[in-house]
Amino acid sequence: NFENEMNEIPLFTLKNALKPGMVRNLNLFEPRWLKMIDRVTNCRSYVEWDTNNPPQFGCVHCTNKFYSAISIDGSEARYADIIFERVGALATMVALEEGRRPVSGDRKVNVAIVGSDYFVVDESKLSITDDGYMVARDMS
Repeated sequence: NFENEMNEIPLFTLKNALKPGMVRNLNLFEPRWLKMIDRVTNCRSYVEWDTNNPPQFGCVHCTNKFYSAISIDGSEARYADIIFERVGALATMVALEEGRRPVSGDRKVNVAIVGSDYFVVDESKLSITDDGYMVARDMS
């Protein structure tokens, strides 16, 4: 099941909308997305998951992002205003490959997803995790 005990689903933003049946490959290396993948797979490294209950997350089409530098507790951070379409599609993970970035050696993951059911995000039930990605509750 894609939802956790709080009836939340993580949301990933895409430049091009995911549609049911569409296959996409994601190359993820930003810490927030790595933490999101860890959350939906319940692990840090690749494991085989139950094909009857594969990890899922939501994808929404991001039409624009505005980034600003801000200070949080004396450290530099980024703030983003994100404009996205409220209708998204569930992404079912079909493969995950752990790797390292060539120059830095930092962790990255390649994730293959397939679009499934559409959903609608209620803006009043949207929040940001401490890790920096959006989650939606009680989607229709």
